[in-house]
Formats: sequence, C-alpha cells, structure tokens
Amino acid sequence: MGWITLAQARTGANTNDSTNAAAKLIATWLDGQNACVNVSHTHPTNTVYSRDGITLQQEMDVQVVEYRGLAKDLADFIAQYLNENNTRQWRMYGIDTYNNIHEAEITYGPPSTSYSDSLYYWIGGAGGYKYVNDIHNKLGHYFYPPTDGKAVEAEAQRSNAADGWVVRVTTTLYPVPSPYSYNSNNRPINKAFIPVPPAEAWNGVTVSENKQKTFVAYDGNTPVYQNVTTVVKEYRYLTLAQAAAKVTSEAANNSRTLDVRVLVSWGSGGTTYKNITVRGGGTNGTTAATDKVATSRQQGEGLYTVSVNEITYQVTTS
Repeated sequence: MGWITLAQARTGANTNDSTNAAAKLIATWLDGQNACVNVSHTHPTNTVYSRDGITLQQEMDVQVVEYRGLAKDLADFIAQYLNENNTRQWRMYGIDTYNNIHEAEITYGPPSTSYSDSLYYWIGGAGGYKYVNDIHNKLGHYFYPPTDGKAVEAEAQRSNAADGWVVRVTTTLYPVPSPYSYNSNNRPINKAFIPVPPAEAWNGVTVSENKQKTFVAYDGNTPVYQNVTTVVKEYRYLTLAQAAAKVTSEAANNSRTLDVRVLVSWGSGGTTYKNITVRGGGTNGTTAATDKVATSRQQGEGLYTVSVNEITYQVTTS
C-alpha cells in the first residue's frame, strides 16, 4: 500500500518550506485528498475560580482530527511544524458583593491592537454595571485587552504493521466571552471579572475598622466620653510614582490634645472644677478630627499598595 509521502504532499501543496505556514498548506491539501477525518468536537466550560459568590469560567472549543494514510516522513513533518500556540495567562480581578477583590488567572490570546481606557464589570456578577476608566493613567501605560487564543497540538503515531502513520491534531480555542470594554449584558459569564483592577481598588478598600468609647469624667451630671474610630484603607495596584504621591496626599494631622475644664461638684460649699485631657477638634474636642498615617509597600510585579491608617477622635456626651 502506498502511503502519502512528504515529497508528494509538498508537490500537492506547492511548498518546499519547513514552517508552520507550510504545514498548514499541506494539512489543507490532505483534507482535499480525503485524508483528514473528524474525530470529535466539544465545547467544555471549566470553572477556574469560584469563591464568595463569584465565578471565573474558561470556555473552550476543542476539535480533534486525524490525518491518515501518511508515510513516516510526512507524519513527522506535520507533528513538528503544525503545532502553534498564541495563548497566554491573563490575570483577572473579580469583585464580590462585599467589595472583596479576588485575583485569578485565565487563558486567552494575545493583546488586542487597540487599547481600551474603560472596562465594565458587575459587582458580584449581577445588578447594574460599573466601570473603571482612565486606565492608562491608573496603570501608567495603555491597556490592550485580550483577544481569542488558539493552541494546536499535533502528535504522530504509527497506525499499523505496514509502516502507515497517523497524525492526531487537537485544536483548542479560548474565546473571550465578550469585549470587556462593552457595558453589554450579553456577556454570558465572568461578569464580575475584568483584566485590570476594578475601580474600588483605586478608590480604597476598607480592610479593618475599630471603634472605642471610653468614659473620662462627669461634667456635672453629664458624662463625657472619648471616642476613637480607627479605619485602615488600602489603595492597591499603584505604580511607584503613584504610591509616593498617595503617601504624600493622604498624610494628615488634624486632631489635637485639649485640656477641658469640667464641673465636678457644686453646693453651699462652692463649685469645684477639674481639667481633663481629651483629643478631638474644635475648641472642646466635640468636633471630629482625623489623623492619617500612610505607608507604602511592594505588592509585586512592580506595583505597590498604600495602607492608610485613619484615626478619628471626638468627644461626646452620649
């Protein structure tokens, strides 16, 4: 039996090159010779991340074909040169209904040739859409969103004792569900995720909050309390210059220590006062005043997080 040789395929496809483009021409020619058989075609959807009500899913289109009746030299050529892969891992940022930001990776293709300065998402994957804009200023460079990816894997195998060979080719497409720069509800999956941090990351995420209320004295029959509220916010995914500017702009020292005179006792023997020390704003501490300490730290991949410790002092009587 005569198997199709590499020389025959080169003649039929009119190419003598040893490249991926030549392998594609030969594969097309083999299809025209009825040497290509469809084996399977599936459309799996895999969950790559799921937590706190949001899910990142990977859609795929997988087609398997076999090129049969080949000589060994042709099978080896196809197995070597038909392979290609333009996919890459994209970091995705999802936000849940509690404003927690999640990071996960997904497979798509190369960046688009056109940049996007606004990307749309849905908190928790539902409700009304939100968007992050002015991305090039936030990142310090223009952002080019992902396009569809494609991976082709070719494997040559001997198919019989007469030295006939077959090449099994698996083509996997990794489609982007919908352009992230559109505010369309037609995006069927991954609505909580976008390939840049959401607006909440730049606007500040509250990571802790603490409130204290301490009794300090009676002013006559009226209690006096010192209130201290501590809030820690994080501003993430900043460049070094942005982080330095954020540290400078957030630093604040608005509160002060006050020596306040309060009435302790009164009667026929006279009136007694004492001074108490409180912290706040205004003339007697009853105006809320906030101090801020901002600290920058490396986040990785050349980005920084600025933590802002906000302490608000106020004196109240209830």
